[in-house]
Amino acid sequence: MKNLKEEEIIELFTKNNKNFHFDDCEILPIKENHDSIVTCDSMVEDTHFKISWHKPEYLAKKLFQINLSDIVASGGKPLWCLLQIGFSYEKISSEYLIKFIKQFLKECNKYQCSLIGGDTFFSKQMVLSLTMGGFTNHYITRKSYPDTLIYVTGNVGLSLLGFKILSNQVQIPNNLKSIALKRHLAPEARVQWAQKIYPYAISMMDVSDGLFQDLKKMARISQYQFEIYLEKVPIHPKFKKYISPQDAFISGEEYELIFTTNKKINFSFATQIGKVMNHKINKNTSPIKLMYYGKEYFLKEFGFEHF
Repeated sequence: MKNLKEEEIIELFTKNNKNFHFDDCEILPIKENHDSIVTCDSMVEDTHFKISWHKPEYLAKKLFQINLSDIVASGGKPLWCLLQIGFSYEKISSEYLIKFIKQFLKECNKYQCSLIGGDTFFSKQMVLSLTMGGFTNHYITRKSYPDTLIYVTGNVGLSLLGFKILSNQVQIPNNLKSIALKRHLAPEARVQWAQKIYPYAISMMDVSDGLFQDLKKMARISQYQFEIYLEKVPIHPKFKKYISPQDAFISGEEYELIFTTNKKINFSFATQIGKVMNHKINKNTSPIKLMYYGKEYFLKEFGFEHF
């Protein structure tokens, strides 16, 4: 298959897309009587992904879903997106690119999110950036208050385990391997769970950098210390042999939802892992007080850092 030119790439994205007007600017689709929200996330080859690890369908799905997860965690629904994609044909084939585009448009259609523009360019390393806009009638921030309860959805640790499998750091049975790899390579935003959480959530965010890193962000914005019980952090029952409590706590790219509420809730998909203390954070106070079976616990690793 021959290399595609820029015009041919754009045509693959825009064929049968009435929302794409080929102008320098686009009028944003906006829902009346709702607040507009917007997010942006980028993925760079060898920093966030490896082409040899990711099928094009997985890469497209991941790019879309990590942005969708931010919209969902803020109490919103997606409306439109702008895609920037840089690559070299020395790294990927036209066939790889076509499969990426097909899956990306499939994600847009599934969530009724219009691709309204973007940019394509040459880059020695593959660079993907998506800006996504949406709307909400109940905007949820990361800020919480004392005496509220901290919950996380699903289970955590599988993404880090998937990374360790791909980098040959660990061996696990094949029937379990596919589950961990899917969490790392093609995560999904917790859209349906979020809908059930919205009426109770005081604050919320998704787990992108790991529970430890993301809880710290929430605590600092709230300005109150978070007390977390490490033994309560949920690990998939089939993987407790392979995922330590510490690994579960620092595993990034999970895209589960952390939320706080002032009511004890009983969702089968959510686990209480701590509470917001009535202790103001200062230079002598850590944002996170981590406990493990009643004793204070200090991490030996802290998870992924962007720099």
